Amino acid sequence: MTQFIALLADRGDVVVYHRASTNHRPRCGGTHWLVGRVTAECAGCHTALPLVSDRPDQPLTPDFNAHA
Repeated sequence: MTQFIALLADRGDVVVYHRASTNHRPRCGGTHWLVGRVTAECAGCHTALPLVSDRPDQPLTPDFNAHA
């Protein structure tokens, strides 16, 4: 887990959508969002942001299983 945190720290600032707080759009400053399962899209300027998981045991990355 510490390698993952170090990787995120090297990336710098990343704009994401937090479900539990008021989110202001990066372009137009409004607060109206269309929230899906993986992203939230601005209702005004259509900017899409990835969602931040509130639960560390349920990451929002897709789980692709190879079926034989």
